[in-house]
Amino acid sequence: MINHFVQFIFAVSLAIATSAAAQETAPAKPVPAKTAKVVAAKITRVLSPGESADAAKAVAPLVDQPMTIDQSAVAIYEKTVAVARALKAIQLTTQVTLAGRDSGMFPPDFLDPTSSIWDLEETEGSPCKRMRIEMIKNITPVRVITFDGTHSLLASPQTKKYVFEEDGTNWFGILKSAGSAVPQWVFDFRAVESEPSKVTAAAIIGEETIDGQLCDIVRISNSIDLGSPDEEGEENSIMMTTTYTFSAARSDSFPRKFSKSLMVNGESDMASLLVTYQYSNVKLDPTLDASMFATAPPDGYSKAEKLDQAKVVQQSQPQLKAKVGEKALDFSLVGIDGAQFSLEGLKGKVILLDFWATWCGPCKQVMPTIQKIADDYKDKDVAVFGVNTWERGEGAAKKYMESKGFTYSCLLAGDELATSYGVTGIPTLLVIGKDGVIVLVEVGMASDGGLALRTAIDAALAK
Repeated sequence: MINHFVQFIFAVSLAIATSAAAQETAPAKPVPAKTAKVVAAKITRVLSPGESADAAKAVAPLVDQPMTIDQSAVAIYEKTVAVARALKAIQLTTQVTLAGRDSGMFPPDFLDPTSSIWDLEETEGSPCKRMRIEMIKNITPVRVITFDGTHSLLASPQTKKYVFEEDGTNWFGILKSAGSAVPQWVFDFRAVESEPSKVTAAAIIGEETIDGQLCDIVRISNSIDLGSPDEEGEENSIMMTTTYTFSAARSDSFPRKFSKSLMVNGESDMASLLVTYQYSNVKLDPTLDASMFATAPPDGYSKAEKLDQAKVVQQSQPQLKAKVGEKALDFSLVGIDGAQFSLEGLKGKVILLDFWATWCGPCKQVMPTIQKIADDYKDKDVAVFGVNTWERGEGAAKKYMESKGFTYSCLLAGDELATSYGVTGIPTLLVIGKDGVIVLVEVGMASDGGLALRTAIDAALAK
């Protein structure tokens, strides 16, 4: 159960937060005692390295919102959930805005508008039956992704090239390519239970007009106890709070603006990254035609090489200042055993760096995998390091690693190195080749159980 939710957190980490400013809340009713118990864990958040005070102020409404439930807000939420569940198809234009973090951590085209059509009939193994997405720059489509239920096509009108996938059911690759165009909240709401008892906080915080539609701005929170990742008792329990902020149109209850925040025990740096999706040209249950989802290569286009899924994933991850294919930044840090390590001193070895902290639940979840990698490659030219970053107590890293029996090396005081690399969230993992060139970056370990790390290490060793 824990691993499932941690993977979920990683998967949606690019789609979190809200840009709604704090406003006076509508009259609210107290949270029932049974519900209040679920959110008993205090939710606080510290200013992370590199985060601006303005960003922290913008996030404050998410962190310090009163734990009250306005039944009017719950009613709007439930109606929006019902609309999402009843949808058979949707057509819309999406525009993303960011606040709180350097937008350079996203792929270059993340902020470009997209136009998409989704056939929402559920099929086994995929969230929808068919889709078409056009990524737009300066009013012109620059990339088109279509899926007809069996095959997928990625075409570039600029280069007149295309990639055709015979097995178009690889949704991981397809949706990673689609990026910000995916209306993830629709899939979230189609799966969520809308019972009032599931809501731990609810408020109507204002109104606004978007794309000619008068909307109520609603904020809804749900909290769930994921248990303890290290079996150390309730005081170490992971509490995940999901907060949706959306502007529901009064005409059809469909959001014209949506954002989502995930916080885990208040330690989530995700909350300092505000990503908001605004929708226009919305058509609910439009008439669909097979031609909309055609995967036949366009006339005059030439076939490109098969889509490299690893590259798709890499391009979809937050981008650090030091990127794949570039020289790694030098470092000189002391390990918990007092030994000194530097990039120059490790020349000729493949290096795995894992930026982590003892207060980070997801970091601790991946450490057994890091240990297994260290064990499996101990007789090869591979050096595995935890890089203790943004730690809160002196000696905490040494104490934790010893208590868990982790034996791979851990470097202390990694804050400056993390800042140099542009690390904005942990765990962040890097694989560096023997020549000092970065070959892989993962922000939050992928749900493949370390397979991508091992593949990168093996390829670097082979060189």
